[in-house]
Amino acid sequence: MGLSHGVGVTHLCIMMANYLVSGCGQKTAVLEWAETEPTDRESALQRLEAVCMGKARGKKPYRVLGVDYYCASGAGEVASCIGSNYERIILDFGCIGQENQRELLRCDQKLIVVSLSEWQIEAFWQFYGEKENAECKSWSYLVAFGSEETRKEMNRRLKLSFLRIPLSIDAFAINREMMTWFYEILTHCR
Repeated sequence: MGLSHGVGVTHLCIMMANYLVSGCGQKTAVLEWAETEPTDRESALQRLEAVCMGKARGKKPYRVLGVDYYCASGAGEVASCIGSNYERIILDFGCIGQENQRELLRCDQKLIVVSLSEWQIEAFWQFYGEKENAECKSWSYLVAFGSEETRKEMNRRLKLSFLRIPLSIDAFAINREMMTWFYEILTHCR
């Protein structure tokens, strides 16, 4: 889940899924959480389907490079995926909201994408002020943007681990650096 719009949550979910499928050989699904009723606006995974499949078929799931993608999903799709033979299920919650915060609590691993850029850092302070408890301190905070000095200062000051997401231009291209990073993140989060 991201604490601001545009911090790269969907990009990260696609990269992680590609790592799990191609790097680890695990059957993986990515579910795009739909907090409210569907809108006329096309979602990121619907646009991905249209580009990769030639058109948006609207069927769940569609598969790209071995990863199953579910657009506009809710509790029914999550339950169905849990009951199937997926080894990993990634929920793309997008930007923080009241409903997706409740759903995040049900997840085994909680990854929060934070931007430490001056114009987006306030979202973290608001979240941290509301959630200052032992449980949320055990979650993993991943930094998409912002200075390295700010990240180090936040680590020191708050005693939280803000882990830098390596630059990735293509969410479908997983190199050795990414494989090492995902291995560490997924091991760290257990």
